[in-house]
Amino acid sequence: MADDLPAAGWYPHPSVPKTQKYWDGAAWTDMTRRKPKVKMSRKAVSHQPTRQPQRGTAVANERKGFWASLAPDPIVLASGLVDNTITMKIFKDGTFTTKGLLGAESSPDRLLGFDHDIDSMRRKSTTGRGAAALLTGGASLLASNNRGVVYVTVTGANTNVRTFTTRNPSGTTLSSIRGLKAAADAMLAQSSAVQPSSAASSSDMATQLKQLADLHAAGALSAEEFAAAKARLLAS
Repeated sequence: MADDLPAAGWYPHPSVPKTQKYWDGAAWTDMTRRKPKVKMSRKAVSHQPTRQPQRGTAVANERKGFWASLAPDPIVLASGLVDNTITMKIFKDGTFTTKGLLGAESSPDRLLGFDHDIDSMRRKSTTGRGAAALLTGGASLLASNNRGVVYVTVTGANTNVRTFTTRNPSGTTLSSIRGLKAAADAMLAQSSAVQPSSAASSSDMATQLKQLADLHAAGALSAEEFAAAKARLLAS
């Protein structure tokens, strides 16, 4: 089945005009580039072109996993470290993912809460250093670079509550956590404000349903895949 998939290479981006996205032979990657300009030769070149993903003529055994990836990538509101090794992404659709240095990215989960104790950690660290400096004549400030411990609590619909602990966080980690916190607060506040009014969400859902119907009509999604995607959309 894997032999029927297109060869690795650059292909037209499914949702961004004049852009190409890299297919590694098994799945789409995050690499993109501007579509290069092609100089037309006067002499016709006879060769067998590399088979590219085709929207309307998908082979049946290519549909699973491949055509579903042609849907536009979710918009990332923020991406950064929640501790010194784990990266978190927050998406505009209200979901998030996490990824370690060596592990695979987690499945999207709906974000319900995001909190940290950076400010209290800073106050405790500053107070502790000041007291130590008075007792040691300032020598402890030179001998210690301890920034304390920061805790980040993330609540997801499926993963429930997870706490990420970082000792002596770097400045990059602290900045990332603050950026994620700001994005999470803005996204959660917007979700709360939109819930009473369903007119905008209904319009957006209608657009997404039409996109699914177009993919199904073009042969990009089987009847089963279309029904499953439609059910997930209506349940969200």
